[in-house]
Amino acid sequence: MKDKKRQILPYSIYDYDAYAHHFAKMARRGWMVEGTAPFTWVYRRCEPRELTFAVSYFARASMFDSEPGEEQREFIAFCERTGWRLAATNAQMQVFYNERPDPVPIETDPALEVETIHRAAKRMYLPLIWIMLGLGILQLMTDRYLDPSAFPLTFLSHGSTLFSLAFKLLLVVYTAVELGAYFLWLRRARRAAQETGTMIPSAGHRRFNVAILMLTAVLLISSLVTSVLYGEKLYGFIIVLMLALMAVAISISWKIQTLMKRRHASRTATMLGTFGTAVALSLAMVTTAIFIAVGSVSEGFLQEDAEDLPLTFTDLYEGTDYQESIRRDGSPILTSLSVLQYESPGDSLDYTLYEVKLPFLTDPVRELVLRKLERDGTVDGEHYLEADPAPWSADRAFQKDWQGEPLNDWLLFYGGRIVFIDMDREATQEFRNAVAAKLGRKGE
Repeated sequence: MKDKKRQILPYSIYDYDAYAHHFAKMARRGWMVEGTAPFTWVYRRCEPRELTFAVSYFARASMFDSEPGEEQREFIAFCERTGWRLAATNAQMQVFYNERPDPVPIETDPALEVETIHRAAKRMYLPLIWIMLGLGILQLMTDRYLDPSAFPLTFLSHGSTLFSLAFKLLLVVYTAVELGAYFLWLRRARRAAQETGTMIPSAGHRRFNVAILMLTAVLLISSLVTSVLYGEKLYGFIIVLMLALMAVAISISWKIQTLMKRRHASRTATMLGTFGTAVALSLAMVTTAIFIAVGSVSEGFLQEDAEDLPLTFTDLYEGTDYQESIRRDGSPILTSLSVLQYESPGDSLDYTLYEVKLPFLTDPVRELVLRKLERDGTVDGEHYLEADPAPWSADRAFQKDWQGEPLNDWLLFYGGRIVFIDMDREATQEFRNAVAAKLGRKGE
C-alpha cells in the first residue's frame, strides 16, 4: 500500500476556497497534503480526520526559499498559537490546518486579504499568464499556414499543423479566460470587502480548467494517432521524443532545486541553479532530439515506403534507373501523397494526390482550391484554365496557363481526389489513361 500520492488540481492559484475544501476532503479520506512536485500536490497517508483548512498568501515568499524568512516565521508562529499548523507551501501559497471544529479565521480583514492575494499573484502568477498569452498570440500571428497566401490543402493535409494550431488556440483561450476570471474576481472581491466587509469565495472556473486539461490530453493523443495513421512518422517520433526528454529535464531540475534547498542555499543560488540546470538540459534535449531524428532519417527508420505508390515512373516510362522523393501527410480531413521520380537527365514523374476523407467536405474543398488558384493567378500571371475532362476520365480538368502559353501542368478532380500533376512532355492519351486508372476514383 502506497503511503504517498499525487494529484493535479484544476484550480487557479487565487482559488483559495477550492483548495481549502479539497484538502479537507482528502484529510477525511486519510490523506494529508504535505507539499508539491512538478505540476502536482503531494499527500501522505494518515488517519482519517475532520480538519479545517485555510490557504493564506505571503507575497515575499518564493518557491526557491530553503526556509521561511523572519517575517514569515513570525506569521507561522502566530498561526500556531491560534491552532493553525502549517501543512504545505507552494511559493506564495501557505496551507494551514486546524483541529478545532470552529476555529478563528487566520485572516480577519477582507480588504487586506484581497490585496495580499493580489500582491502574491503579481509576483509570479500574473506575469507568467501574461507571457503565455503573449507567446500564444505571437505564434498565431506568425503561423505561416494562417497566411492568406498559404495553400489551403497543404495546411488541411498536415495533421501536425492542424494540431499545432489547435494547441496554440487552446493556449490563447486558456490564458485569456484565466486573466479575465482573475481580474473579474479581484474587482468583485474589492467591492465586497469595501461595501459589506466580507470576503467572497473565488468560484473561479474549475470545470473550464478540467475541460482544458482533458482537451489537451485528447489533442496530444489524437496527434500521435494521426501521425501513425496518416504517415507523419517524423512528427509523431519527435513528439514522443520531446515529451520524454522534457520529463527528464523537469525531473532533474526539480531534484537540483530540492537538493539546494535542503542544503540551505540562498534564494538566488537556488534560482540560478534551477534555471541554469533547466537551460542546460533544454539545450541538451534539443540537440539530442535533432541528433536522434537525423540519425533515424539517415538509417532509413523514417523513410517513406515506395512499394505501394498508386502511380510510378515505370507505369509511364521504360527506364528503371531513377531517383525519387516521396512524402506522405495526412489529417482526419485530408491526406496527401507527393511523389517525384526522375532520371537525370531524362523523364520525370511529379504529382501530388490529395484525398478528402470526409465526403461532405468534397465540394467545399474543391471550391477552396479553385478560389485560391484564382487569387494567385491575379498576382503571378499563372492561371488554371478549365479544359475538357473526358480525356482524363475526370469530373473536371484544369490546365495551367502562363501569360497565354499553356503548360503541361494539370489539376484534376476525381470524386474526393484532387490531383496536381506536372510533366516534362505533352500528355499522350496513354499517359492520361494511366493517370485516370491509378490516381482516379478508388475502385474504378
